[in-house]
Amino acid sequence: MIRITGDITGDRALGVRLNSITPGVRKSVTTAMLRITIDLQSHIARNKLAGQLLKRRTGTLAASIQHKVVSTTDGVTGIVGSRVNQGAPLAYANVLENGFDGTVTVKAHLRNIKEAFGKQIAPREVQVASHSARRHIKAYKYMASAMAEKRDGYMEQLRKAVADGQR
Repeated sequence: MIRITGDITGDRALGVRLNSITPGVRKSVTTAMLRITIDLQSHIARNKLAGQLLKRRTGTLAASIQHKVVSTTDGVTGIVGSRVNQGAPLAYANVLENGFDGTVTVKAHLRNIKEAFGKQIAPREVQVASHSARRHIKAYKYMASAMAEKRDGYMEQLRKAVADGQR
């Protein structure tokens, strides 16, 4: 999940004024944020996960990218990520975004082998015991790079939404 936040520090009067956002501004910003999250979701699926940055195998990751807009008294938040509306992202979505370097436990399983000691043999199944394996998966930053590409346009849309909401 990528979150854009901003803090304004300073005079209390400014804080009071920002906490009492007019309904027009809130509605305008919420509408703009909805457009932004839909656009970002589409951009990630079409331009990052369709083979450009990650090779598409099943399309499950691209299909899992969802958007959500939450409007509270604190402000309006746009969220784009893997299964954000279901609460449980794909297990590998975060790994592909941020990378992983560590040890994992491989469960016991059956493996089909056709070669042993460099020689071809008749295919057969062998039992592989549970073991630890070292994994290094590089970070692909498919969401962060999409956001970086679109950030300036999104900020302009939000500025315009605030100005339009004040009219």
